[in-house]
Amino acid sequence: VGELDVVGRAGEVRKAIGYLPDFAGIYQDMRVIEYLEFFAAAYGLGRTETEKYTVSALEISGLAERSQSFIEELSRGMRAKLSFVRALAGNPKLLLLDEPLSNLDPLARREMLAVIARMRDEGRSMLISSHQLGEIEKLCDRVIFMDKGRLLEESRETEAFYLLRSASLEADAAALIGGIKGIASAAPSSEGGRYLLRLETGADPAKILREIAAAGVPVLEWRPLIPSVEERLIKAVRGGGA
Repeated sequence: VGELDVVGRAGEVRKAIGYLPDFAGIYQDMRVIEYLEFFAAAYGLGRTETEKYTVSALEISGLAERSQSFIEELSRGMRAKLSFVRALAGNPKLLLLDEPLSNLDPLARREMLAVIARMRDEGRSMLISSHQLGEIEKLCDRVIFMDKGRLLEESRETEAFYLLRSASLEADAAALIGGIKGIASAAPSSEGGRYLLRLETGADPAKILREIAAAGVPVLEWRPLIPSVEERLIKAVRGGGA
């Protein structure tokens, strides 16, 4: 892990890892700031490091105004974000996240995904174990399917391809469609009125479709040309069967 031998240098490896378990320990009778300071102490952070960490954790989680609140007063989504930023104590290079979206309502999941995306954009490496495939796949640049400890498939596919068919497209339609944010390229197919669109990583297909329609392009067909992560998982587990 990070070029460190996990046996001979186990202590250093632990410091380089931030871990969020499926059922994170939340101490209800602690205040938010006390909880963060507790884990800072567990990582052996000094006063200056602890202050820097807690300020950053409160800002990332959006709990700066709730720092003196007892954890039992927080919503489930707030607790999830607090559990996540606790894993950032010690500024780990690698985050191990076990089912970070489990048991969260739609709003809480969206907030949690935003926090995870921020960590990704900051350059942290993350290993995420999850059954929420449709939402997680937008964040990942590498996907591994496992069944009973057995590696079934590995994929680095991060782009989505969609087929667009329209009743009538102008000559410059490719340039018009290609200029929409989230579309990496738009190429006409051999059949008239059909275009192959390559979407950027993390792009929202539904939003892009709305923008295409708003641009005045009459859409007759809009469908993905590669299976979703969930579809690929089912196929891999069934050994390639339908």
